[in-house]
Amino acid sequence: MSKAILDMARTLGQALADSPQRQALHEAWLTLQEHKDVLETLGAFQQQAGKMQQLEQQGRPIEVEDKRKFQTLHDKLVASDIFKRYTAAEMEFSDLMRQVHATIRKQVADMEKA
Repeated sequence: MSKAILDMARTLGQALADSPQRQALHEAWLTLQEHKDVLETLGAFQQQAGKMQQLEQQGRPIEVEDKRKFQTLHDKLVASDIFKRYTAAEMEFSDLMRQVHATIRKQVADMEKA
C-alpha cells in the first residue's frame, strides 16, 4: 500500500511541477533574477525588516530613520512591475498548494470519521 501512496505522491509532485502556477512562478523568478536593481532593493528591504524585528524583540525603540528607510524600500518594491509579477505568481502557487493540502487533509479527516 505505501508504494501506491508514494507513486501517487510522485504523480502529484509532477502535476504540481507542470502546473501553470508553478511555471508562472518559475518564469517570474527568472525575470526577477535578471533585474539586479530589484534584487538589491529586495535584499535591503529584508535586511531592514530583520533589523527592525530584532530591535522590537529586544524591546529597543525603532528609530524614525529606520521606519523611513523601511517604508522607502517597501514603496520602491511595490512600484516594481517585476516584483509585483513575482509576488502574484508566488501567491497563486501558494494558493494551489493550500488547496492541495486542504483536499488531502479533508480526505484523511473523512476517513477518521468513518
